[in-house]
This record gives sequence, structure tokens and C-alpha cells, in this order.
Amino acid sequence: MRRFFVPLSAIHGDKVYLRGSDIHHLLHVLRKKVGDTFEATDGHNRKLLLKIQSITQEGVVCLIQQAHYHHERSLSLRLFQVLPRTPAWEDILTRACELGVTEIVPLLSERTLYPAESAGTRKPRWQRLVEETTKKTGRLSLMTLHPILLWKEVPSLLKEHSLKIMPWEGEKTQSLRSFLERQEHVEMVELLIGPEGGFAWGEVEEARTWGFHTVSLGERILTTSTAVIVTLANIYYSLDREENSHPQ
Repeated sequence: MRRFFVPLSAIHGDKVYLRGSDIHHLLHVLRKKVGDTFEATDGHNRKLLLKIQSITQEGVVCLIQQAHYHHERSLSLRLFQVLPRTPAWEDILTRACELGVTEIVPLLSERTLYPAESAGTRKPRWQRLVEETTKKTGRLSLMTLHPILLWKEVPSLLKEHSLKIMPWEGEKTQSLRSFLERQEHVEMVELLIGPEGGFAWGEVEEARTWGFHTVSLGERILTTSTAVIVTLANIYYSLDREENSHPQ
């Protein structure tokens, strides 16, 4: 079921004021009218049941009928993703949001192919993709999209007691599966995924000093987008204690 996203700025007491493209979908696709109810989220793990109170040219006013907090996953995951080219990056954004990533940090590294000078103009579109995916998947929390980060700035965001994982094609002794099997009581994972050309050797050494464990995803060289999906799926399967996602 599609769940509408309403920003906190649209909520005033027990009323919600809808504006923009959601109104067309609500009124002309779902055929909702005054008195009808529908589900929404404020992006902060709160499920809302809204009832349409009035419809005007300015927008739709709804009353909050029910509000419940619910954490969809027990595991918090921050993804540091070295920026690939635009199509792959936007695919990663949506897949990460679908799978439940808590935060995503676009990153510039030595082998980044994404044109850094155009990154600033893309940010509004990136945020829209996150919000639209949140609606489509019925997710309750809005994935946090951080500003673009330089490689040297990564340590400034790292958490002291998180489990830090770095898939790397040069790792020959430790698989992702064997590494995850040894973990217990993990509450936060910080995942570092490289660009199309992989990590430079100096970056691997540096990341290890930051606490990252290098793991292998197998003998095949995966695309960046595939590596993200494979790694996230394995992490959630192995470490998440509350699997509440459903196929769309």
C-alpha cells in the first residue's frame, strides 16, 4: 500500500495540510473525498491515519485519527557510498531506501567518476527520489541524505561502537558471510562501498585504521549497484532482529 509522506512542517496539532503533487494522486487516482481516510507517515517512525476534513483550491486539510510509533528495523545502518555515475547512483539511492538504510552519505574518493562540480545541482532531485521511494514502499522513516563528503572527512561521522564493513575485491581470506556469522548484538552498521573502479590501495589501508573490516563478496567483480544490494541484504538477513519488510 502506498503511504503518503507528510513533513513535520505540514503538521499543526491534530491537523495536516497537504500541498503539491500528492493532492492529485489522493483525489484523482485514489478518488478520495471528504470523510475518507488514508495512511501517512511523518518520516520519523510514526504511522498516521488521516481523515480528509476539507478540500479547497489551496490544498487538502486532514485530521489525525490515529498516530503510532513503530521502528521497522532493530538495526541502524549508515551507508557511505562513493559516488558512481548518475544512473547507478540514483538506483542505489532508491534501493537503499527500499531495503531500510537509515542514512546514506555520498562520498568522493580517489577514483570517483561522478562529476563533482555538478553534484550540488542534483541534490533536490536526490531528496525527491528518497521521498518518493518512501511513499511507494510504505516506509515509516525517511532515509537521511547527507551532503557530499570528502574521503578525509569520513572519520568525522563514524560512531565509536558501530560495526564497520568494507567490501573489497582484494580481500581473499574473509567473506562477508563468515564475518557476519561471528557478530552478536549489533545495533549499528556503517557500510563503505566503493566506486566503479574500486578503492585505491591507500584508501583500503586508511579505512582499516578507521576500524573498517574488509570482506569479500565472492570471486566475481560486481557492479557498484549490485554490491550494495547484495551486502545490504546479507547484513539485514544476518543481523536484523526484526524483519518487517514485505515484497511490493
